[in-house]
Amino acid sequence: MDHISRPLIYIFCIVCSLLWGCASTVPRIPTRGELAGHKIDTTVDSELAKYYLEHFSQGDKTNPKFDILINEIHQTHYRQVSKRETLKFISDNFSVDFAAILFADYLLKHESNKRFQSHFDDVLSKIKYQLKSENLYYCADYSNYFFLFVPGWFYKSDPWTGAALARQRRIVNQLGIDHSLVEIDENATIEENAKVVAESIIQYGQAAKKTILVSVSKASAEVALAIGQLLDSEQTRGIAAWINIGGLLRGTPVADSAMRWPKRWLAKTYFLFKGWDFASVVSMTTQRSRVRWEQLKIPRHMLTINYIGIPLSGDVTVLARDRYMKMRKHGPNDGLTLIADAIAPNSVTLAQMGLDHFFLDPEIDIKAMALIRTLIHYLGACRT
Repeated sequence: MDHISRPLIYIFCIVCSLLWGCASTVPRIPTRGELAGHKIDTTVDSELAKYYLEHFSQGDKTNPKFDILINEIHQTHYRQVSKRETLKFISDNFSVDFAAILFADYLLKHESNKRFQSHFDDVLSKIKYQLKSENLYYCADYSNYFFLFVPGWFYKSDPWTGAALARQRRIVNQLGIDHSLVEIDENATIEENAKVVAESIIQYGQAAKKTILVSVSKASAEVALAIGQLLDSEQTRGIAAWINIGGLLRGTPVADSAMRWPKRWLAKTYFLFKGWDFASVVSMTTQRSRVRWEQLKIPRHMLTINYIGIPLSGDVTVLARDRYMKMRKHGPNDGLTLIADAIAPNSVTLAQMGLDHFFLDPEIDIKAMALIRTLIHYLGACRT
């Protein structure tokens, strides 16, 4: 995350509070545990969530009442826990944090995710060890790849959000990998920007190098539409992989909220004042986005990586908190989209516990490096 201007943050949070509603409070129960090797130290909204994290997931079953309840939930819902409807049911009947932990546990134990996560963690450890002792950037076949970055909403007006993917582009540049940024309209609709993305894929796909797409937030929906509907199989043949970072693949309830009176009037007035087109918000509504998503056929020949944050209630930053709280009624979310809605089908998911939609991670640079090296290895060209 690039340097953040405090005045901009305050203005942003005030506007979000006006548009999306004020945050309520949730219980803050301290917890410290581990989930699939990932240490967690935060607060949660229920004793059940705390117990699952600290005891049940470790095989330490000390509360018969909770043990019976969790076993019943596992038997009836665990296989369907990746669905937003299941997560909402668990959230409504137990707690949002419990649902988030259960979902994270499911993702981290899924065989393909577990394998990729393990490799990623191993590469990350090596990078940390090598920082002062070896050439961090060695890889023989980076030259075979071309990275095409697709930035998020208002990436020019609000670069502090990280939507411009500036840090990730800097890492790729350090590695000496050819790359380019798709100059989409920062506030056009998903449908309009998808056409620009499709044209860029065709343009750069004419080269001999394999393309790796990287998109964030709203841009992931634009990439999905481009590769899943606007382009044919021949035009997407050169795409080796797609990294979907916190994608609004199936829309956001925040946009839904902006459609209702009187928030619609307030939001449209604010957009008019800023000289922005409100149609971009409409294109992110969940109904429109989910209908659009169901019509897509994402190419299966490429490797799709979902890089998502899974925050518990005590992890959410001030930037995302108002919207996170407003969206809790829908289930686990990252402050802008439901976590289940950020995952593409037939993909591998790299879950980052404790991070919300803004990915304010002090290790963001070395994690970007580790993800690139892991991905290239999976594509069969790089040794770690």
